[in-house]
Amino acid sequence: MPKEIKRKKELIAGIESKLLGIVREADGISRLSLSKQLSLAPSTVGIYVERLLEEGFLVEAKKKKALKSGRPEVQLLVNPERGEFIGIDFFAERIMAMAVDFGNNKLREHVVAVCKTDSADILGKKLIQCIENVFPENREVLGIGISIPGSLEKKYGTLIKYKWLPNIENFEIGKIVRDKFNVPVSFENTANLMALGEMKFGCDRNLDDFVSVTIRSGIGCGVVIDSKIVAGENNLCGEIEYWKCPGVGEIGQLPELGELVSSSAIITQVEEQLTAGAESSLIKGCGIKDILKAFQEGDSLAVKVIGKSIPVLAWALGQMSLALAPKKLLLAGDFAELKDSWHLPLKEALDEYYNGLPMQPPIIALSTLGESCAALGAASMAVQNWRLSRL
Repeated sequence: MPKEIKRKKELIAGIESKLLGIVREADGISRLSLSKQLSLAPSTVGIYVERLLEEGFLVEAKKKKALKSGRPEVQLLVNPERGEFIGIDFFAERIMAMAVDFGNNKLREHVVAVCKTDSADILGKKLIQCIENVFPENREVLGIGISIPGSLEKKYGTLIKYKWLPNIENFEIGKIVRDKFNVPVSFENTANLMALGEMKFGCDRNLDDFVSVTIRSGIGCGVVIDSKIVAGENNLCGEIEYWKCPGVGEIGQLPELGELVSSSAIITQVEEQLTAGAESSLIKGCGIKDILKAFQEGDSLAVKVIGKSIPVLAWALGQMSLALAPKKLLLAGDFAELKDSWHLPLKEALDEYYNGLPMQPPIIALSTLGESCAALGAASMAVQNWRLSRL
C-alpha cells in the first residue's frame, strides 16, 4: 500500500476512533453536535457516522420529542454488543478480571487468590485462568488492560519488582497475556487506574480535581487535575508509600508511611501485640479481613492498632491536600469497608490538622466501587487505548 494512502487511512481511523470516544462519553449525541466537537463539516461527519452505523459500532436512538415544531434530532449511541474489553487488577492478595462491553457497561468478573510464595510460573497460570473465566464466547475481545503494582516497565508490561511478592522479579505479564490471547494489551500503575476507575464508574464522574488514595498491602494514590491523571516522571507520581514520617521514629530511622497505615502494616502490628501477650479475639496468622471484623465488633486490640494509624494517615492526607488542593479525597481499599467507624475519625483528624490554617480541608469520601475499582479502571484504559484499523 502506498505511503500516502496508508497515512490517509490512519488519519481517518484516528478521527473515527475519536468520534466513537466522544459518543461514548456523551451517552447520546447528535450528528450536528459531533461535527462541532470534531471541528469538521456536518457532511464529512455524516460519512463517518454512516460507515460506523453499517459496521455496527454505532446505533441510532429513538427520536426525542421535539420541544418546538420541526424535526427532532436523532441521538447516536455506541453499540454495546460490538465487542468487549477486559480489565485486570493484579496485586498481592488476588487477581481480579472484569469484562465490560463496548459501551463500558460491567458484564462479568472473576477472582483468583494469590499467595505470597507463588512463583512466576504459578502466577502466570492464575492470570490466564482468571482472564479465561470472563472471556466471551460469542463476542470479539478488542483489548485487555492490566493494573500492575510495584515498579513497572510500561511498554512491554513487565513487573520489575513488587515487595509484597518477593519471588517475583522481571515478571513478563504482557508477553504471557499477548501470547495466549493475541489481542492488544495495555498497562498502567495500579493507583492511576484506581483513579481512572473512579472517573468512569464512580459516583462523582464529573469531578475534575481529586486524589484517589488506595490502602491495601501498600498505599498509593492517583492524582487527577483538570480531569487528567498526573503520572509524573517515570510514572512515579503518587508513590506516597515511601514517605518518611517525622514525629514517629528517630532522626535517620524514620518509618515509611506504608509501614504504619497499610493493611500489611496493621497485620504486622497485630501479630507483634499478640506475641507480646495482648488480649484479643484475634489469633496469630489472621488476615486483614479478620482484623476489620474484629474492629467492627469492638475488639480492643483491633481498635487500638487501627486507631493508632488514623492520625498518621490524616497527616499524610493533609500534606497531600495542601500540595495539590484537590476538591475531594477518595479513599479506596481494605479500610473503606469499615465505613463511618473509620471514615468519621479520619475526617475529624484531618479537620484537626487544618485547624488554624487559612483554608478548608477537602471533602473526604469513601469509594463506592469496592474491590473492583482497579479492574474497572484497567478495562476503561483498554477502551480508551482501542483504535479502529482501516489498513
